[in-house]
Amino acid sequence: MAPRTTSDVTSLSPPVSSALTRRQALVRGAAVLGVVGTGAVFAGCSTSSGPDAATRTAQQLAPLARAAGEDAVAARALAVQTPDRAAALRVIADERDVHARSLTDEVSRLSADLVPSASPPSSVTPSGPAAPVVATVDALRGRLSGARTASADLAVTSDGYRAGLLGSIAASLTTLVEVQLG
Repeated sequence: MAPRTTSDVTSLSPPVSSALTRRQALVRGAAVLGVVGTGAVFAGCSTSSGPDAATRTAQQLAPLARAAGEDAVAARALAVQTPDRAAALRVIADERDVHARSLTDEVSRLSADLVPSASPPSSVTPSGPAAPVVATVDALRGRLSGARTASADLAVTSDGYRAGLLGSIAASLTTLVEVQLG
């Protein structure tokens, strides 16, 4: 038997075609799209730069909701201690309850994970951390003034419904401080 030459070897292998069949092109294209698509999904998941806008807004509103609930509790406690101002303090407590509910509703709409736990109904004693002790009407006036400023400042940077809600709360707080405690 004669030794094989290079030309004999190439004749034994199947011919190499440089043209892709339609099926091969579709399979390769699907594979590329699958890899690129998977990469985009993972890139979107892994490049989290912190909480989204709704969560950040909820984080700003949650302390205001908590403070409103605490103010309502404090106003009711002061109403018992100062009978001459009891009617005005009950109005304040009722208004702050409404503020707490409205803010809590907005927080839960934006981010269910951040629902404030501190705004208990005013008739119930809080079971968690105690609400700050507000021993005087002047101390309550200071808390309400601080809440007014915080609400107004956040209203300016908000838009739509939240801006209206916060502006309304700030206006209500101005009335509570100036009229009810004035």
